[in-house]
Amino acid sequence: MQYRNRFQWVNSFALSVALLCIALVSAGQVLVTGHSFTPFSAAPRRVFDLSVTNPLPEARSIKIKATLRLQGGEAVLSAESAPFEVAPGFQRINSASILESLSIADNAYGSYMNGTSRLLEGTYELCYEVFTLGGELPTNQCYPLIATNSTFLHLVSPSDRSVVNVTNPALTWTHSGIVPSSDPRETFTLTLVEMLDGQKASQAIAENSPLLLIPKLTSHATLYPLNTPRLEAGKQYAWQVIHLYDGYLVQASDVWTFRLEDWEDPRDVKYVDISASKGHEIVDVYESFYFRYDESYNSTDLKIAIINSQGEAIKPEPQNDDPAASSLQSNGFNGYRLRLSPYNLKAGDYIIRISDA
Repeated sequence: MQYRNRFQWVNSFALSVALLCIALVSAGQVLVTGHSFTPFSAAPRRVFDLSVTNPLPEARSIKIKATLRLQGGEAVLSAESAPFEVAPGFQRINSASILESLSIADNAYGSYMNGTSRLLEGTYELCYEVFTLGGELPTNQCYPLIATNSTFLHLVSPSDRSVVNVTNPALTWTHSGIVPSSDPRETFTLTLVEMLDGQKASQAIAENSPLLLIPKLTSHATLYPLNTPRLEAGKQYAWQVIHLYDGYLVQASDVWTFRLEDWEDPRDVKYVDISASKGHEIVDVYESFYFRYDESYNSTDLKIAIINSQGEAIKPEPQNDDPAASSLQSNGFNGYRLRLSPYNLKAGDYIIRISDA
């Protein structure tokens, strides 16, 4: 029993000697003891701004390899230094003086880092492998980097679940950066869809065909264009803005909704007096054109032509504004409403010619 215990002690002593030898070897190698690469200061070409320590009394020739990966293993950056000498003791290294090769991943993380010198939200590992040019085994130091989302992208107006009373509302938002950006790779895309009964806002944005899709916006606002399908009274719409960098998604806003008020546009309720003595008049026209004769006349065949800027004429049939009338009134107030929506007219200037045959 005594011999057995002595044998175990001797094995333990031998293990301690082996570990001590490994520690002495490591103590004689050059080590990376600090870096300045952070989530908010991540310029790729500065990855070798380091502090290193050489514990030996003589200079050592080394090379360094740097890798930046996401926690799941996806590569973001790799770089190698040229060979260089490290004097004894502690010293700082300037990346520009030793950087030999640099490779940046062709993905959202690499593109955003390369363009903004910041890291997209996520957990990363930055590793430095030091090769001593003399045969020693390389040393490897890894540092965790946690990038939190300190940026924001918020919709502003129309406010969520609001009711609007204009058919081309201004759509506005804000984000944590500056607009217009000096970097053309930084843009916004706006999407607006009609919501169907029973849909949630996020479901509508994901599944419905866009009424409005505007890419490559560089400001925080846009008007609903007049040359797109008109928003309809009483219907509900969902909209969202996403922030892109070089085509990669940086962040997305919440999805907001608004409803167009169920109303009759008062701008349509204007009867233009087209009596012969009135000449011509310029008016804004939306859904319908209203006109009247304020004088007595006899008419059996009222002719109307809409002429566009190319001189092309469209001849709709007018409807007497009195639904009970079977023909034109022969005297007094004669009001007519010309509905324009069936003709799919684009926004622009038109001439309306009315003649009494």
